[in-house]
Amino acid sequence: MAGMQEDNTATIYELWGDVLKRKWLLIASVICFGVIGIAVAFVSKPIYRAEIVMTIADTQDQEGLLGSLASNLGGFAALLPSSVSTRGAKDESLAVLLSRSFTKDFVESQNMMPVLFADHWDDKSGKWLDSDKPPTMNDAYRRFDNVIRGVEEDRLKGLIMLSIEWYDPELAAAWANLMVEQVNERIRVAAINEAELSLKYLKNELEKTSIVDLQQAIYGLIQGQVNNIMLANIRKEYAFKVIDPAVASNYDDFVSPRRLLLICAAILAGFLVGGFLALFLGAVDRARSMSARSQVSDFSHSEPDVTA
Repeated sequence: MAGMQEDNTATIYELWGDVLKRKWLLIASVICFGVIGIAVAFVSKPIYRAEIVMTIADTQDQEGLLGSLASNLGGFAALLPSSVSTRGAKDESLAVLLSRSFTKDFVESQNMMPVLFADHWDDKSGKWLDSDKPPTMNDAYRRFDNVIRGVEEDRLKGLIMLSIEWYDPELAAAWANLMVEQVNERIRVAAINEAELSLKYLKNELEKTSIVDLQQAIYGLIQGQVNNIMLANIRKEYAFKVIDPAVASNYDDFVSPRRLLLICAAILAGFLVGGFLALFLGAVDRARSMSARSQVSDFSHSEPDVTA
C-alpha cells in the first residue's frame, strides 16, 4: 500500500514536472486565449434589454355584474357564463402574447424583417442578398421567440415582466411597449366581436320563446354582453395593465456581452488547453523514452555471448 502511494506521488511529480517543463506553452496559451477573449468582449455588438412591468387587467367589474345577474335569475343562473377567472384570463392573454400568429402580425406591422435579418438585407437595393432563399416569417418567429422576447411571471405579486433584447436600446423599448399595446388591442377587438355575435344569437333566441322566466334570463344575458362591449370600448388596457412602461437603457448599460466574465472564461480556457497540451506532450516524451529503453534492453538480451 505504501508502494502504491509512492508511485502515485511520483506520478504527480512527473505530471507537475511536465507542466513546469513547458511553462512557456502554458503561458502562451493563456495569453492567446486572453487576447481572443478581450477582442471578442470589446468587438461584439452590445445587446440591450428593455422591460415592461404589467399585470392582468382588473376583472372585478365583470365578476360583479355576472354575480348580481345570477342572484336575480334563480334557476336560470346556470345559463350565465361562468365567472371570469383572473388566472384563466392571464393564461389566455399570455398565450396570445406568445403566439405565432400575434408575433407574425407584429413583425409585419413594424416591418421588422430587414431589421431582424440585417445581415441578409441590402439597404441600397431594398432587396434580400440571397433572393432565392430569403428569411421567412417562421425564421422571424423563431428568432423573436428564442432570442429577443422573454416573459417572466411573479405569481406571488401578480406581475408579468415582458423583456425585449436588441442591439438598439430605443428600438427595444419601443417594441416592448408596442407589443403590449397591440396585444391589448387584439384581445379587446376579439372580445367585442364575440360579444356582438352573442348578442345576435341571444336576440334570435329571445324572439323564439314566449316563456317569461326564460325571456328574463335572456334579457340578463343580453345586458351582460352589452356591458362587456361597453367595457371593451372604454378600456384600452383590456388584457394587460401597464405598471411600468419600458424605457431605453443607457448605451453603457448593456446585458451582453458580459466582458469581465467572458475574459475570465477565456483565460481559464487558455490555462486548461495549455495544461492539457503540456501533459500530453510529457506523456508522449515518456512513452518514447520507455520505448527506447525497452529496445535497448531487448537488444542487450538478444546479443550473442562472444566469450563462449
